[in-house]
Amino acid sequence: MHKGMIRKLKKGDRDAFRMFYEETSDRAFRIARSILQNDSLADDAVQESYIRVYRFRRTIDDTKSLEAWLNRIVINECYRLLERKKREFPTEHFQIQSGDADYKDLWEAVANLDEIHRTPIILKYVEGYTIQEISRMLAVNENTIKTRLATGRRYLRRFLEHNEEGIQ
Repeated sequence: MHKGMIRKLKKGDRDAFRMFYEETSDRAFRIARSILQNDSLADDAVQESYIRVYRFRRTIDDTKSLEAWLNRIVINECYRLLERKKREFPTEHFQIQSGDADYKDLWEAVANLDEIHRTPIILKYVEGYTIQEISRMLAVNENTIKTRLATGRRYLRRFLEHNEEGIQ
């Protein structure tokens, strides 16, 4: 998003906000769904996130990525919803994000990751963010992100190998 559009957004221009929403809402939803594992909760998180963006639009830092700021808001909102609905959130309700059944085991493995490993895995391998971007979004040191990714990948590998052995 270019600087002129960001200035309009900061001033409350509805067209600029609509354009920002149209450009970013799909990714925001995918991030929310990957964390919350529920479409309805993800919709709620994204809606609340855009309300927060609009409410705090004047605080947008022109020198930083607007999309990264939005992603941080979405992630925080997801964590807030998870905290509130902790007991109502079994992992067996994880929704496969691909129509391709070949990925069912992988998504099941991702669903079984704990939150500190699942979020970086989704942001890196599904959404395509760099380690540096993930570090900024999650406000965590880059080396910590690398460690969480390595631990997450190790768990995924073991989970998938174990499932493969059970099939044979």
